[in-house]
Amino acid sequence: MLTRSPSMRAIVFTVVFLLAAFALLLFVWQRFGGITPLSPKGYRVHVHFAQAQNLQPNADVRMAGVKIGSVVSVSPTTGRTDAVLQIDRPYVPLRQGTRVITRVKTLLGETFVALAPGSRDAPAIPEGGAIANADIAQTQQLDEVLGAFDAKTRTTLRRYLEMTA
Repeated sequence: MLTRSPSMRAIVFTVVFLLAAFALLLFVWQRFGGITPLSPKGYRVHVHFAQAQNLQPNADVRMAGVKIGSVVSVSPTTGRTDAVLQIDRPYVPLRQGTRVITRVKTLLGETFVALAPGSRDAPAIPEGGAIANADIAQTQQLDEVLGAFDAKTRTTLRRYLEMTA
């Protein structure tokens, strides 16, 4: 049996192929929300929601309808839910007085965090800081809105919906 070492061309081709496959895998991993080891963390702030139904990691953080970041983690604490938001570089730092509310994006209940900017003259929220609880608005649920109607209006609305179905 005759054995020989691989040619330089075969070695170069194999190394280039492996590097290209690794780069493609890393690109796809990041696009689907995976974190890269040893990558730097961005600007992060904590928000302590009183109610955060369906808020999940990798949910969008939006300001005026534009995605400016994502939710890194959601963990329950005593009586509240601590959500860590990572904000993209062009939109940092957030200012004190920034208003926060969770909103529903789809009929399936996918939730995102909506921000309204604070005053430009207000002090910046430091890296790893928290948005004040006074600046966190309560999420308005549909059943709460319908519960605000009087009995006659609810009956009329129910009849209307039955007729249109």
